[in-house]
Amino acid sequence: MGGAVIYTQKIIRPESSFFAFLDSDDALDIAAIQKFFNLYQTSKADIIRGKSIFMDEEGCLTHYIPSSITPNQPIKTTDFLASLQTSYFVFNATNCLIKSHIFADGLRYREGVINEDMEFGFELLLRAKSIAHTNTITYYHTIRHYSISHPSSFLNIHSEKTFYQTYYSQLNYLKALQSLYKNAAFEHLINKTLRSSASSGIINLLYKNPKDKKQVKVFLPYASIKAKLCYLFPRIYSFLRYFYYKTRY
Repeated sequence: MGGAVIYTQKIIRPESSFFAFLDSDDALDIAAIQKFFNLYQTSKADIIRGKSIFMDEEGCLTHYIPSSITPNQPIKTTDFLASLQTSYFVFNATNCLIKSHIFADGLRYREGVINEDMEFGFELLLRAKSIAHTNTITYYHTIRHYSISHPSSFLNIHSEKTFYQTYYSQLNYLKALQSLYKNAAFEHLINKTLRSSASSGIINLLYKNPKDKKQVKVFLPYASIKAKLCYLFPRIYSFLRYFYYKTRY
């Protein structure tokens, strides 16, 4: 996670330690850590997660994403994963207080790739036992140009090699998860994320280089029909994508 600041707090008991992540262009609410610890004292969850507010670069509020679980009530992390119906899983570890023991076996963000929150998020939640959400605002997330939350500009600052490494890494990781958690309650989330990642791999790589279809062929068996059409007609899709982002942003 580029620009992230990691720090620990040792509060409540001398032997208790926690990690919190903060992106360099975002901000924590002034009372966020105290809000996290207030919920930890009652829930004892491995992960405490707050509510994020999204802002543009001028500091204007845009939206927030409501939690899918009941505030203040700890649940199993596997149940939390099973409750998610999104087409692509991403768990942002910013805006969280996380027990440090979860990182003891070497859990780290993968380097040299983008969209690293997906793999890290799965591993984080599969190592933890429980998660609890606070219903109060704790984090202000900035949507800025050239960040992953701004697709039209984000594509232009990373090389084709970086995109390929990212999607190929995700392909292997998600296929391994499929084998490990076959018939698990959150299997649908793994399958949806694999489909979305493989589709994005085809679409983004062909957008950057419409002539090179060889390297994206590995994603075809897992991709959507839309992505397969992009593979068959890359120049047409590249033009439509350019027009879409030009009018949207």
